[in-house]
Amino acid sequence: MRTLIKLLVLAAVLAGCATTPPTAEIPMDAAGRAMKDLRDGNYAPAIREFIRLAAEHPSPKRQEYQLFAAEAMLGNQEAQSAQQLLRRIDAEVLPKHLQARHQLLSAQAALALRDSDRALAVLAVPLAPPTASAWYARYHELRARAYALAGNHLESAREYILRTPYLDNAAALAADQEAIWSALSMLSAPALQQLQMQPPPDVLSGWMELAYIGKQYQSKPAEVRRLIENWRLRFPTHPASNELVDSLLTRSQELAVEPAQIAILLPLSGKYAKAANAVLEGILAAYYDSSLKMRSALRVYDTAIAEQAPQIYRQAIEDGAEFVIGPLRKEAVAALVAESEFSVPTLALNVTELAEKIPNLFQFTLSPEEEARQVAEHAWLGGYTYAAAFTPMGDWGSRIYKAFDERWQELGGQVVSHGEYNARENDFSAPMQAMLNVRDSKQRRKYLETVLGRKVEFTPHRRQDIEFVFIAGFPRQARLIRPQLKFHHASQLPVYSTSHVFSGKVDRNKDRDMDGIEFGDMPWTLQRAKVETNLSPRSIAFLQNRNQQLQRLFAMGVDAYHLVPVIKVLASFPFERFQGVTGSLSVDADQHVKRQIRWAKFQGGIPRLQKMQQNVETPSF
Repeated sequence: MRTLIKLLVLAAVLAGCATTPPTAEIPMDAAGRAMKDLRDGNYAPAIREFIRLAAEHPSPKRQEYQLFAAEAMLGNQEAQSAQQLLRRIDAEVLPKHLQARHQLLSAQAALALRDSDRALAVLAVPLAPPTASAWYARYHELRARAYALAGNHLESAREYILRTPYLDNAAALAADQEAIWSALSMLSAPALQQLQMQPPPDVLSGWMELAYIGKQYQSKPAEVRRLIENWRLRFPTHPASNELVDSLLTRSQELAVEPAQIAILLPLSGKYAKAANAVLEGILAAYYDSSLKMRSALRVYDTAIAEQAPQIYRQAIEDGAEFVIGPLRKEAVAALVAESEFSVPTLALNVTELAEKIPNLFQFTLSPEEEARQVAEHAWLGGYTYAAAFTPMGDWGSRIYKAFDERWQELGGQVVSHGEYNARENDFSAPMQAMLNVRDSKQRRKYLETVLGRKVEFTPHRRQDIEFVFIAGFPRQARLIRPQLKFHHASQLPVYSTSHVFSGKVDRNKDRDMDGIEFGDMPWTLQRAKVETNLSPRSIAFLQNRNQQLQRLFAMGVDAYHLVPVIKVLASFPFERFQGVTGSLSVDADQHVKRQIRWAKFQGGIPRLQKMQQNVETPSF
């Protein structure tokens, strides 16, 4: 599994911790056995029996059986069928307690189909009293999940807060507080300050201020204790648990890293020198602009010869390094893993396969495969199921397609057609027509003309089971692919891609041909340093004068330095995030730094930021 979907995964945990909403008691006849199957998770027989019972009974009993059939369909991951059945039910004829059930199941079906707008519309009407507490808890949980799916973290947190009074056990309350914290951790420190509207003792404001304090260990660890003591005075009756508040002190005092010396291992000579120097420039820019009062000393080592990386690493430790950034090349990281023990925290700037995680070793990379996986997640959140993929021939294209396809299948999607093109050519008509199945349409015309012995009027058609197209390529290819998709009758299909389609420099004239392509990229590139960072105007100007192709590596260097004090905190608290210039960063169970990228769409030749959404975990209903 890839990046944890912070709030959507929590929803499953919360659902397990919450009190199960009451179920109507039905005698152990056919209906009773069907209800028992539903409760026991035997969904297929429950569906069959409730559908049969619905067909045999008049209203309102028919609607009751249809409702339970829809609930079983949701349990059986048949969300589309459940939604269709729920829409056919006249909720007004149901008993009051089942009307609430109908409303909640309708919202659950919409969420299963990734339709946050529909879910929120269904839940816009409060539950009609009298209703059990468990139903209210479920109501606010579903609203929180819907807001999370739409990327509205503040409203998601608000709903989890509204859910709290309806929870009746310690495990559910603890999970609820974790969900609140997880939602607010997605917001930057400036956003938490700006959005806090109500004074104490407002509960949401208290949570937001606490989340803001939680961000301070990243830059001001020494001040955390004072900030917490002040917070407790301002919010003496706040429901946040003492364990959660005390954990902030642990983060700042025990886990925050403040090394006296940092070693930087990069291939500063040879064929990778240009890339390595871009990373180093980013590290140095972040270092000189750091707000920390006591700066670490930096020592730079050349690891151009990958096989020498273990020896150089040991030398850096002997020289007094308390933290290591690098190496950059995959071969150097592999050599280091094979021969070295990691006595100090080490942030490798590439990844290598590990049988199990190694203490003190963290891996951070701008992986194209990871971006492809996030494209799959983003499209899934958009409500699509059937994809076509158009990728370049060769190892790079194969790796990106494999990553996209595997993640798409994990989510329940299907790649119905895959085309490969020669990136050196300008005309991609042949593989594109094959991918879109336009050739078969033309062959049918030829067959008809042969049979009829005359010309027939004809408009070529593409296959109709494609809901969107995933393309992989660089700006030159993408500027050709998009117009050719339009020419081959696919102008209405959404098109998704990775950051590689964007040069990093706005060029309205050249990129106008890519209008409609939606792609994921790092905040730094998309917003041209208008994100909340610690970099000064001097460093921003320094970057903008550099080769545009090296922007992303520079940003990687910026985040590599900023991760030094927080890496152990992120590893210890899975739902904690650091808002970096390469994305929203977290550390997974394998100690890989995961980036949640931002989404933009070319409009008028300019990338326009789209609304934020969550990354997702493999769905379960």
